[in-house]
Amino acid sequence: MEHIIQNVISFLNSNFFLTITGTFVAAFSGAYGAQYIIEKIKKKEDLIKEIRNTNAAITTAFSICNTSLSLKKQHVKSLKENYDKQKHDFLEFDRKLSRGEIERGRFFEFQVDFQSISTLSLPIDILKKQLFEKVSTTGKILTITTTLIMFYTNFKRLY
Repeated sequence: MEHIIQNVISFLNSNFFLTITGTFVAAFSGAYGAQYIIEKIKKKEDLIKEIRNTNAAITTAFSICNTSLSLKKQHVKSLKENYDKQKHDFLEFDRKLSRGEIERGRFFEFQVDFQSISTLSLPIDILKKQLFEKVSTTGKILTITTTLIMFYTNFKRLY
């Protein structure tokens, strides 16, 4: 038994074993280090891609919001103000008519606005693709996006 132990110790101390062991450790360390570097670079690339896709989604959402607010400012606001003024004038006319301040048989004249609003062309499909396919989003962002898509779909049906 002592002779076997002596042979094993002799083999472990031989240049052959030390060369094989050193080569194996160096190869393993090199492969492990290369894999670590590759994974770190891939993670960085994925993070940069996520940031770019998020920025694109933010820009698209800003464009949608800006277009919608411009429509409101240019068309809807003046329509609402005109409606409110004419409604107030009608209620005042009706009040005066019921009190006898205005003779019966007079008519209330109002201006009908047949202005039409063109259908909005919003990049909803682009936003949907960015948020559902390219950006890892959860929770409130998905809820808001789904609500926006439903609103736009219903709005397009009206016009």
